Order: sequence, then C-alpha cells, then structure tokens
Amino acid sequence: MLDYGLLLGGGIGDYTESIHFKKNTSKYFVKLAHDASFHILVKVILLNILFGIIIDTFAQLREEKRSKEDDKNNKCFICFFDRFTFDKEAQGFFHHITEDHCLWNYVYYIVHLKSKESTDYTGIESFVSTDFNDNNIGWIPR
Repeated sequence: MLDYGLLLGGGIGDYTESIHFKKNTSKYFVKLAHDASFHILVKVILLNILFGIIIDTFAQLREEKRSKEDDKNNKCFICFFDRFTFDKEAQGFFHHITEDHCLWNYVYYIVHLKSKESTDYTGIESFVSTDFNDNNIGWIPR
C-alpha cells in the first residue's frame, strides 16, 4: 500500500480497480474515502513531518555554525572573555587578541617545545610539555 501509494500520482487509487459512480454508488464512496484518507494521511501529514524534521535539522546545523562564528569573532580563544568587555574596559578586543593573547604565540611555543630536547627543558617548559602531551589544557591561562 505504501509502495504503490507513494509512487503513483493519485495514491493507492491508481493501483486498485476503478469503480464507476453510476454502477455501484456505495462501493464508490467507500473507495473514495479510502483513497482520500491515504492521500491525506500519508502524502500530506507524514511527508510534511519528514520534511519538517529535515528542515529543523538544517536549521539547527545553521544555528550551531552561527554560534561558532560568533564565538570566533567575539571571544578571546585563550581567556574566553567577550569583545564587549575588552572594548569597554581595556585597549580593545583587537589589541587583546593580537598582543596580550596572540594565539600564534602559543602555537610557536608548542613548536619550540617539540623541537627542543626534553632534557634541556626548564621547569615551566617541562610542565607545559607534560600537560600538552596528556591533552590537558590547564597550562593555558584563563
């Protein structure tokens, strides 16, 4: 019923035998009610539910992407303070992310630790290297 009802244009009525109105009126109305109920239930309601789920999923993905973009543009990656705080109370957000908490300085520091012999580490370098190798970000200031 679902297979032929969804594939055919008029629903399940295209597959069943046709009944003429003048020959068998009561059977015609039963068939009409059956075909119309299939069309209303399956094609309209269930397919709209399916499309609604798809649309909601895409809307959720779009909202998550917008949220990530907003965090990337309006929060410091290191300390997680927002742009408004730095613009209001400090020298500005751009100065903070380029001078105070420049992300690239942390990357350069990790590269420096990877290229240096572990026996030559200072105390802080040893601590940071151990935390970094254990996937612990506790060494990054908050």
